[in-house]
Formats: sequence, C-alpha cells, structure tokens
Amino acid sequence: MRTHNLTSMLFATLFCCFFSISLSAQNFFSKLDKISQTVEKSTQNIRKVNNSVQNVRREVAVFTGEVPKEETTNEPDQSATTDSGSTGNRSTASVPASPKNNTNNSQVKALKGKQPTLAVKVPSGQSKNVSINGSNAIVRNMLGSYTIQVLDCQGNSGDQTVTITFLVEHNVANQSLYIYPKDTRAYAKGQDYTNIDRFIGSRSFNNVVPTDIPMECRVVIRNVVSSVKSFDSVILNMKTQNKDGGRGDQKGTLEMKNLNIQWN
Repeated sequence: MRTHNLTSMLFATLFCCFFSISLSAQNFFSKLDKISQTVEKSTQNIRKVNNSVQNVRREVAVFTGEVPKEETTNEPDQSATTDSGSTGNRSTASVPASPKNNTNNSQVKALKGKQPTLAVKVPSGQSKNVSINGSNAIVRNMLGSYTIQVLDCQGNSGDQTVTITFLVEHNVANQSLYIYPKDTRAYAKGQDYTNIDRFIGSRSFNNVVPTDIPMECRVVIRNVVSSVKSFDSVILNMKTQNKDGGRGDQKGTLEMKNLNIQWN
C-alpha cells in the first residue's frame, strides 16, 4: 500500500513538472513569434523608407542632371576557376555586369528630355523671345486685349502635319474669337503653306472665350514634310468681338518667327 502511494505521488510530481515545462515552452514560443512579427514589420518599414529615398534621388537627378546612385546589396560574383597544374594557381573569369545601370541612365536621359518649359505670356501689342523646342522663337501679339502663350510645335511625320498649340486669355467681357483662313499661312524654305485647320477650344474656326479663363487654340498645318525643321514665320489672321454683339470689333494678328518643329 505504501509503495502504491509513493508511485502515485511520483507520477503526480512528474505530471506537474511536465505541465509546468509545457506552459513555459508555450510562453516562450509565443514571445518568439511576437518578436519575429515585430522584426518582419521593421524590415518592411525599412524597405519602404529605402524605396522612398530612391524615388527622391531619381527625381532630384532628373532636375540636376545627375544619375542617381542606387543602394543595392552586392551579390558575390560568379567566376570560372581553372586549375593551373602543379603550381596550384587559379585564374578567374568575371561575369559581365548587369545592364541595369545602363537602363537607369537611359530612363534619366529620357525624363530630362521631357522636362516642361514655362510658357511666356505675351501681352497685346508686344513681341517677346520664347523658348520653343530648345530654340528661341519670336512671338508678336497684335490681338487687342488678349495675352498669348505659345506652348509647343509638334510635327507628325506620318500625317505630314505640324500642330501649333497656344493659349489665349483676356480680362474684358466675354468675347467671340475667330481665326480666318484668309492671310493665315506659314512660311518655310521659300514655300508658303495655306492648308491649315484652325481650332479654338473644342470648336473649329471660332468660339467664345470667357473672361479671365485661358482657352487652348490649335492650328494644324498640312502637307509639311519632316525635312522642314522650322518655320520662318507663321501668321494667324484673327478677329475678336463682344459675345453679345455691338460695336468694338477688333482685328489683329499673331505672328511666330523662327519656330522650331519637334517631329515624332
């Protein structure tokens, strides 16, 4: 009987010890799992910060003209080893470098080429030098009450067209603006171009230009081959009047000289 009691006490003691160890192990693994999750979150945050830094460097490089230096983990170079016989010397042949840096350089150059230039406002009755496609053009605005901003001059070699885009704006009462085909023409290489489509906003030929609201205008010059690199002169014959009619019609011209064409 006594032996049986001792055996029962021994098993009870062993069970208590095992249960205590099991609880300790569960607590330990639970804490270890929490630590692992914390480390993983910290790693993800570090990666996000590193990506943000790289993006900022790329943007800075675009405007400063410098190629951003990317922080990447160096991977061991794979090399081919060749035994040199009795001397035991080995020669290594390095693997060609990845073209990743060259790709980054090309992307930065492309972004630099796409940097927008601020359009210069030319008030009525004035002429100003304006940078268009990397060259100075002369914009002469003789349209009363209007301010003109020439935005770009794009050529389409497939369609053989050149599109000139500009903004018009005024601070008087709502005006009806017209671009007439007569005397609207372009000159280049001793030739004149008169086949020209005219758009004011979403409409052809004429449209209402509200007070203090810029309106985009386009002229599409047709039958221009890509060998023409610039226009000596582009003259637009225009007229503006009060939207509600009455007196006060004003005729004027917009002339652009030495206008470079950017062909696609």
